[in-house]
Order: sequence, then C-alpha cells, then structure tokens
Amino acid sequence: MKNLDQFTATFPTTQQRMDKLVPRIEEARSRLSALTPEEIVERSGCTFEGDGRYRLEFAGRMYTIDQSFTVRRADTGDEAPTFIQSIILMYLATADGTPPFAHWISFHELPDGQFYEQAFRGYSGEELVRGLQGDVEAFQRASLKLNGESIGLGDAAFAFRILPRLRLAAVMYAGDEDFPAQARVLFEATAPHYLSTDGLAILGGQLVGQIVKAAKT
Repeated sequence: MKNLDQFTATFPTTQQRMDKLVPRIEEARSRLSALTPEEIVERSGCTFEGDGRYRLEFAGRMYTIDQSFTVRRADTGDEAPTFIQSIILMYLATADGTPPFAHWISFHELPDGQFYEQAFRGYSGEELVRGLQGDVEAFQRASLKLNGESIGLGDAAFAFRILPRLRLAAVMYAGDEDFPAQARVLFEATAPHYLSTDGLAILGGQLVGQIVKAAKT
C-alpha cells in the first residue's frame, strides 16, 4: 500500500482512541523483551538485520525497531509518532505466527466487536459512502491509486496490506432508487492474532480516510 504519508492525521475525531493505545507501548516493549529475535521474526513476518534492528513495513513505509524497541523511520532515522509506535509494537507483541488467509470477517466478528460495531460503522463504511457520495467508480480509482488489490466482493472491493501479515479490505455496494449506497471495512479472519480490536478499529477508520483523500486528489 502506498501514498499513506498522512495515515495518522486523517480523522482528528479518532484522537481519543489513539490516546488509549499509548499505555500499550511499554506493555508491548515488556512482552517483546522476553522474546528472541528469531521468535519475533517468525511470528510477525518482519526481518532482523545484521545491525541488530528489525525492519517492518507499515502502510507502505519502512520502519526500523532497535533493541530498546523504539520505532524509527527507515529513510530519515526520525523517531516515529506515538500512534505508529503503538501500532507497530502492539503488532510485534501480539503476532503469534498464525498463517493469514483471505477469509474476510466484519468488525462484529472481532473479539468484543459487537459492542462497538455501530460506532465503527459510523466512521468507516458510512464515512466512506459520505466522503465519496456513493460513487463506486471513484472508490475504484482511489483504491487502485493506493495499490489496493481487487477482490470479488460487493460491486467493488479492494484489500490493502497494512502490516506484513495484516490486511484490511474496503467493500462498496452501489445504490439505486430503492436502496442507498453502502460500504464496509472488513478484516482477514486472522487479524485478531496480530492486533487488538481497538487497534484494528483505528486502522479501519484511517484506511477509509485515505481512500476518500485519494479520490479527491
């Protein structure tokens, strides 16, 4: 997935959800410190380089993670924003090596997802329809611009690789005179093996924002 430089700034309304992830950073670092590099690589799909750093691609950009589990941009060496630190470290700490497979599930099917499904729908699928005014062709163009992979769902659907073993999908259904357009964000069935439900919710909202932004540029 490319062109996601503003991945963390798409939805200001998600800031509270992002803030809740901050305490997870130290928890993730503690869990990771108990694992060997071989275990982390095998479970997460990242790489471990000769300089003692891990390398991992997140939303189309490469990051490095040192032995203190500080995340930095690979191109500049700058320390990553707190949100990106939390998502990447949570991913590394949660990953259990379960092989991903292309079976898609709704937010409702994630652990405890049923309690937050309505809120998630509001800033994911419903936001996608609002942002694109139900235009399926605009959705297709934007998704291809972001290197989405077409999948056979709805009237148009694309999968996006966010982390080495984590993909999200966006699906749109065209409206007609009887039914309005609809859209959904889906997750690979193995997603809970790699990230918590609240982390997945934030990524879903951010993905929608990037699709809407790509459709307007």
